Amino acid sequence: MADAGMVLLGRSEAEWQTAGGILTAREIMQQPDVWKAMVLRLGSAFEEVRAWLSPFIANPAAQIIFTGAGTSAYVGESVAAHLRGRLSCHVQAIATTDIVSSPDVLGMQRPTLLVSFARSGNSPESLEAVNIVRIQQAGCRFLNIHCNESGALAVQNADQVDTLNVAMPAASCDGGFAMTSSYSTMLLAALVCFSSDYKSAAAQVTQVADVARDLLKGEHSLFGYTLASESFKRLVYLGSGPLTAVAREGALKVLELTAGRLEAIYESSLGLRHGPKAFVNDETLVCVMLSSDAHTRQYDLDIIRELRTGTRACRVIVVSPVPLDDTLHARNNDLNIVLPLADLAPAWTAPVMVTLLQQLALQQSMRMVLTPDNPFPDGSVNRVVQGVRIHPYLRGSEAH
Repeated sequence: MADAGMVLLGRSEAEWQTAGGILTAREIMQQPDVWKAMVLRLGSAFEEVRAWLSPFIANPAAQIIFTGAGTSAYVGESVAAHLRGRLSCHVQAIATTDIVSSPDVLGMQRPTLLVSFARSGNSPESLEAVNIVRIQQAGCRFLNIHCNESGALAVQNADQVDTLNVAMPAASCDGGFAMTSSYSTMLLAALVCFSSDYKSAAAQVTQVADVARDLLKGEHSLFGYTLASESFKRLVYLGSGPLTAVAREGALKVLELTAGRLEAIYESSLGLRHGPKAFVNDETLVCVMLSSDAHTRQYDLDIIRELRTGTRACRVIVVSPVPLDDTLHARNNDLNIVLPLADLAPAWTAPVMVTLLQQLALQQSMRMVLTPDNPFPDGSVNRVVQGVRIHPYLRGSEAH
């Protein structure tokens, strides 16, 4: 029986259990511990992974493609944005859903490493994307960063000489509907794998885990709980560079956990003005994730000032890895959350920031009296995608 005295994110375990949200609440809370377990696990595999990556990362003629579907694709978008300019090879993120439906997105044939992110490893698109790349790209290799050692992606490729499987701790394979631990753990794992020095990368994981633990157990553990009592009907998430995909993930969590009842969109800080700003009205909460990159941050700050002085947004929340000054003109109902992460690149700050977005989505689901662990009891949307029909891939002119 759940201990009614134990409190998670402002509610007792008994309340979470009764509401059907105990898995999601626990999986949000456990993330710092899972990250530390992940980096310990990667310690013994780090040299093998680096050897696997080395033929690609220093080869200007090669490409690395990060892939996944939904939340897993957003992991790849953040990692790709972080690595462009840091590696000699061509780096891009392409969702499995795009590779499967339109294989031409892979572009010209060149030495290719496909990095797949998967929670269950059982999505049909994950398996077919690997198949298509094998057919289309000569000399390809595969790195599967996954959360389920019994999933089809890991099992079916375990004996392939062109494949390296890197498993996350078992706890990362979320039992709840929404990807929470799986998302943040795979993102950090990829950053570690593509780091040149394990010791330095491990120290950064420890840093973000410690900050996230303080966030989840300190005053901001009530972040989403407090906002659940407020009357906003729309959400906008903004982020730049690697944080744009984090904003995308935040919006998806809201749509998933509220069963689409709370409208949510994402954009980059500069992109908002190009049409999506029309979505903002006096019932809209806007959350901006500030970049730790000094150049990028200037554009984030510009849109924050504009939102707080010249629009009808009912509330503007800023999540910042750096101290903020008074020029932001925070209104009485606005909120600035400052995290001690100024020394980290933006992608490394993402796992901490996303814990706040996960909380917000979860508490909105509770406000709407839904069941967060399964917001779609009718089965219309599923934890592992259903209803996908894979059509045989006909290469080149055979497809016309």
